[in-house]
Amino acid sequence: MLKSITFVLVLLTCFVYLPHASALLIADPENVTYMLAEVTQSGNLKLNSLSVSSLAEELRLRIYIPQNDSRQKSGITKVIGPDSYRIGEDEHGNAQIILEWENPPLDWNISYLVEMRVEVESKSSRASRDFRVTPLVRPSAKIIETAYMVAGGQNSVEKMLSVGAWVKEHVKYDMTWENVTLAAGWVHEHGRGTCDEYSNLYLSMLKVLGYRSWYVAGFAYLGGEKGCSGSFGAHAWVEAELDGETYSIDPTWAESPVDATHISMARLPDSNFTELVEAKSRDVKIEWEKLETRINLLDYREDPRIDIKLEVVPETVQSGKNVLVMADLLADGCVLSMINLGSCVSAEDGHPLIDIAQPKKSVVFCGRKTEYWTAAAPGIKAGMMYRCPLSAGAGGARTGAKLSISQGISPGIELGVSTQKILVPGQSLLVSVTAKNSGFGNQELRIFNILDDQIQEKQISLAGKGSGSLKFELTAPQSAGNYTLTAFSSSGDLLTETITVITARHIKITEISIPAKMELGESKMINVTLRNFGESTQGLLKIQISGYADSRAIEMEENGSKSVGFSYAPSTAGEKVVSIALLDSLGMYQDAWVGHIEAVRALSFKESIAKQIEDFFSWLFESIRSIFVF
Repeated sequence: MLKSITFVLVLLTCFVYLPHASALLIADPENVTYMLAEVTQSGNLKLNSLSVSSLAEELRLRIYIPQNDSRQKSGITKVIGPDSYRIGEDEHGNAQIILEWENPPLDWNISYLVEMRVEVESKSSRASRDFRVTPLVRPSAKIIETAYMVAGGQNSVEKMLSVGAWVKEHVKYDMTWENVTLAAGWVHEHGRGTCDEYSNLYLSMLKVLGYRSWYVAGFAYLGGEKGCSGSFGAHAWVEAELDGETYSIDPTWAESPVDATHISMARLPDSNFTELVEAKSRDVKIEWEKLETRINLLDYREDPRIDIKLEVVPETVQSGKNVLVMADLLADGCVLSMINLGSCVSAEDGHPLIDIAQPKKSVVFCGRKTEYWTAAAPGIKAGMMYRCPLSAGAGGARTGAKLSISQGISPGIELGVSTQKILVPGQSLLVSVTAKNSGFGNQELRIFNILDDQIQEKQISLAGKGSGSLKFELTAPQSAGNYTLTAFSSSGDLLTETITVITARHIKITEISIPAKMELGESKMINVTLRNFGESTQGLLKIQISGYADSRAIEMEENGSKSVGFSYAPSTAGEKVVSIALLDSLGMYQDAWVGHIEAVRALSFKESIAKQIEDFFSWLFESIRSIFVF
C-alpha cells in the first residue's frame, strides 16, 4: 500500500484573520492580569480521488492547542468529528491534539471541531527552551553592532527590555508583509513588517547578547489595534530566560510582561509555524480548509501594572512659554510599556492645544522612573485664561493634571548652557547652566537639565538684575547619534543644545581564521587577529557558535596587534553560525564579524573506504573524459 503524506504549512502572522470574539469587551488589554476564554478550532478535510484505484485507510491531523504551563492552564471540553484523538508533542515539546480517522471517505467533506477552555495569567510561564540559530534569526554584523549599542551600560533585565523598545521604535508595522516571513537582517535594514518580523529581529538581537530566547505563536486581544476593536487575532511575541526567570516581551506592542489576553499556542525557534495533515492512501490529494479560530471571552480581571503621578512645571504658564511635564512611574518589577501624553484640544480645529514633543514613546524601567515631556503653550487673547487638562497613560493606568495658560508680564529669565558638544558613549558630561534675572523682583526657580532619559533638578535664587549658575553631571547616551540637551526653568523658559555622540572605535578585527568544515567531536582553533590604533587598552572578545559561547579578556599595546584563539568542537551536525563581537573595557561595541562552519558526521571505516573508491572513480572518469574533449 502506498503512503501519501501531505504537509501543510501555516504561517501564523499578525492579524491575517480575526477570530470571532464574544460581546464581552476589554477597554485596555494591557490591564488584564487574568482571563478565562473558550477557544474553538475547526475546519474541513477532503480526500480527493485522483483515479478509480484511489484508496484511503487512515487520516491524521495534528494541530496546536493552548499550552499548559505556570502561566496558562488549558483543558479539552469538546471534540467532534474524528474517530479518536490523543495528545502528542511536536519536535520542540509543544502540545498538539492528534485527530485520527479510520477508512475516511473519499470526495467528501470531513469536518472537525476542538473546543478548549483556557485560563491565562499575566506572569512568567517558567518555560525554558534552547533553540538553534535559524536563518530567520541569524544575526548580521549590523545587528550585532546595534544590539551592543542599544544594550550598553544597563543592568541585564533593562538591557533586554531596552532592545525590545528599540525594535518597537525602529520597525514600522506594515501589512504589506503579512503573508510573508522576513529574516532579521532584512527587517533591520528596511524597518518594516508585522509581528513575525518584529519578533525575528528581536530574537536575533537577544541571541547576540547571549540570552536564551524563543518565538511564541498564539493569539492576543487586539483592543482596537489596527482598527480591529473587540477581537482576538493571530499574534506573535518573544520569551527570554535570564538567571532562571522567564520574561515575556511583545516587541510589536512594546509590552512586558505580556498581558493575560496573550494565549500561547507554541514555542518555536522562529516564526515558522507548521501544522500537519497526513494520510495513508493511494492516488489521493488532501485539501484542508482551516476555519477561523473562535475565542469566546468568559471572564477577566484588570489591574494596571504601573502607577503614574503627573506633575506640570509651572502649573500656570505665560502664553507662548514652555512647560515641563513629568510622569513619576512606579511598578512592581521591570516593565516595558508605551506611555502617551495628551492634552485638551482646540475648539477651532480639534488639534491638541498644547504642542507636546513626542507625545507617545516606549518606556523601560525597573521599579521606578521619571519620564518627561517639554511642551509649548499657545498664544491666547489678552485678558483670557485657559485651563487645559493633561492626561498620561501607561501600563493600563491613566492619570491627569491641570495646566493654566494666562497672559501677563514675563519674569524675564535668560538661560545659558555651556558643555562639551562631542562625546563618546558612556562619557561623563559636565553641564553648566546660567540664569539671569532681568527683572527687579527676586525669583526662586527650579532649573532642570535633561538629556535622553536623564533628568536632574536643582534650585536657584536670583535677586533682581542678578544671575547665578549651576553645575550638572550627566552621562552620554550609549548609542551614537545626535541628542538634544535641554535646560528648563520653572519660569517657562527653555534652551536646547545639540550633543553629538560618536563611536570611539580604536580596536578592530583585522583577520579571522576559521575552518569551513569540521567533523563532529573534532576540535579546531578559531583564530581572531586584532589591531589597536591608539594607546594601550583593554577589551573583551566574545564568540558564539549556535549555543556555544566563550570570551577572552584582552590587553592591547599601543598601536599593537594580537591573535586570540578559541578551541571549538561541534557536537551536532549542520551549519553553525559563528558571531564574534569585540568590546572595549567598558563594554562598548568596537567591531563584529559573522560567519559559518559546516559540521558533518565522521565517516565509518566502511563509509570512508567507499568514499575513497567513489572519489577515485570520479577522478578517473574526469581524466578519461578530458582526453576526448577537444
